[in-house]
Amino acid sequence: MGEYMKAFAEKIAEWLLPPPGEKMPVPERLLILWLFLLGLGLFLYLTGTWRISPGGLPLSGHGHLGFFCPACGGTRALNYLLQGQFYTAWRHNQLFILSLPLLFYGGLILLRSLATGYPLTRLYISPALLWLLLSVIVIYTVLRNIPWPNLDLLRPPL
Repeated sequence: MGEYMKAFAEKIAEWLLPPPGEKMPVPERLLILWLFLLGLGLFLYLTGTWRISPGGLPLSGHGHLGFFCPACGGTRALNYLLQGQFYTAWRHNQLFILSLPLLFYGGLILLRSLATGYPLTRLYISPALLWLLLSVIVIYTVLRNIPWPNLDLLRPPL
């Protein structure tokens, strides 16, 4: 089973990414950049015109499952952040606000890749860093679901 999955992953990588050192064709780069900018523009338009209700989105994990996932309040946090209400954004999802520099850095890497044409084949993230990030997410999720008054600040306002 392991050999099959490895071969499958290699075939997907061959199909999605050119070999190392070979540039992506310009039309593909322009299409990806256009889709990225279209998605960003649509997102900024919707967050500027569509106000999220205080209860959150109708398909929230808390409403259906009864616990706060690590992303609960993230959409409202971004909405308030774009409106300049930093404390309210922080109050809705602290982990999301702290992860924004990493997301911004990832976006810059993507734009650099699109500008130069070289794929992201050399991007390396240490396994220790991935385990640390996963641990922080799990601990954050557990702490925000413990019904203790001192941990109320980790839960988004309902």
